[in-house]
Amino acid sequence: TIATFWNRRSFSLMVEVEEASLTAPSGEDDVPCDAIQFAIAPRSSEGGSADRYEFLVIPKGEGQGECRLLAGPDDESNDGSTATDWQACPTVDAEVVVARTDRGTTVYELSLSFRDMPLIRPSEGREFYFSLLVHDDDDPTGPRDWGVASGLSDSERSWDGWKRWNGD
Repeated sequence: TIATFWNRRSFSLMVEVEEASLTAPSGEDDVPCDAIQFAIAPRSSEGGSADRYEFLVIPKGEGQGECRLLAGPDDESNDGSTATDWQACPTVDAEVVVARTDRGTTVYELSLSFRDMPLIRPSEGREFYFSLLVHDDDDPTGPRDWGVASGLSDSERSWDGWKRWNGD
């Protein structure tokens, strides 16, 4: 389940993931963990560049989580060929909760200020692009792509567009 809300100040996201267990980062660089990864971009992009912001939300203990900026509009290394050390990426000042439920799901909730995304200017009727990956350590098929679930064709989405990170 995915829910979004935004106003002129912040973008809020709730993702509920059905998974066997919640795997937090172990501290070792290449050990897989659970997370959500999302991208948000202005509806119109000048000059054809990838003016998007890509974030990673990681669990940090019961009820806690953190949000990292994996890539921004000025990031030229966003070709997906090498994994980024997510721990070296800047932490974003966001309100984050990651909690396990008794229904066998994990709920990720966050509120992120648009000040951290200056290219996106929210106002009434303004549209922007959004996409999401769910990383589930217990799922051998790899990340779950919201684009697939929402019916986008292969030509409308690309794995090469996502920033790879150690632990995914």
